[in-house]
Amino acid sequence: MKIRDSVATAGGARSNEDRVGHAGSLAWVIDGATDLLERIAVEVQWRQDAYGFPSDRMPPACSIGLCVDRGHGFELTRIGDATAVIDGDTTRVLATSYFDGREAAAVRARETDPAMVVAAMQQRRRHTMTSGDVESVFSGHPQRRLVPHRITADWAGTGHILLCTDGFARLVTDYQLFAGWSEVVAEARERGVAYLEKLIRQTESDPAVGGDRFKRADDVAAVLICAG
Repeated sequence: MKIRDSVATAGGARSNEDRVGHAGSLAWVIDGATDLLERIAVEVQWRQDAYGFPSDRMPPACSIGLCVDRGHGFELTRIGDATAVIDGDTTRVLATSYFDGREAAAVRARETDPAMVVAAMQQRRRHTMTSGDVESVFSGHPQRRLVPHRITADWAGTGHILLCTDGFARLVTDYQLFAGWSEVVAEARERGVAYLEKLIRQTESDPAVGGDRFKRADDVAAVLICAG
């Protein structure tokens, strides 16, 4: 596979917590295959223990979108709210609305006590770390139950693959700047993913948007992949 383009920017003045990278047969985006994720989680937990990470604190967590080149084909894995798109003879999307729906419900609750807002956020995060629900986030939590989602495909018939974090996915999910993911990939090929990131930032500046989000501007990471 070949990395055609990538972007990663912060959604404000603070440092960017979304990352994009690639090495050898791997490419990934991280926001904030199955056995590979568990091996990494074991390593994260070991390092937390080695550095004396307090057992009563919430462990760090993130979402991951991963592409593994298998030669004639490839494997896409998503854990958390990352999105993976295969665009070619047909368009296939590996994504979820689980986290967006949960956040929108929390925003609509209009809790005004900051301590209660933080407590509810931590409860939601703990649930997706340990419950074994239909979705999870990646973490080194000792009681973690990872729930990755995976699809495989052949390079034949595949034009491009797009991996992105939820901040980039707002192009479709929140702002509806494109009719679908095939149009997003076409624009990324034509004008670059940095151009799409600028569209996101321009839209975020509109006071009318962001009603069902805690953060008006989110971090962004995306990578566009094609067959090597």
